[in-house]
Amino acid sequence: MDTTPILAQYGALGVMVIFAGFAVRTLFQRETQAHEREKERADRMEAEVQRLNAVIQEKMLPILHEATKAISDALQEQRRR
Repeated sequence: MDTTPILAQYGALGVMVIFAGFAVRTLFQRETQAHEREKERADRMEAEVQRLNAVIQEKMLPILHEATKAISDALQEQRRR
């Protein structure tokens, strides 16, 4: 339903309402696009965090295991003395 002819009957008020409607529509579209960009950015950041966690688990856990074993061996050696 095209409301432009109806609003045009009201003259300047109708024109202002039409411009206000376009402004609201434009601002809403801009806000929606910004929201979508932020969602995409958050998804990329989440993927990066998951990748870094995988790297940490892959590289650090063996090192931590070796360090824990070394401390355990040192404590056992100290108890024997």
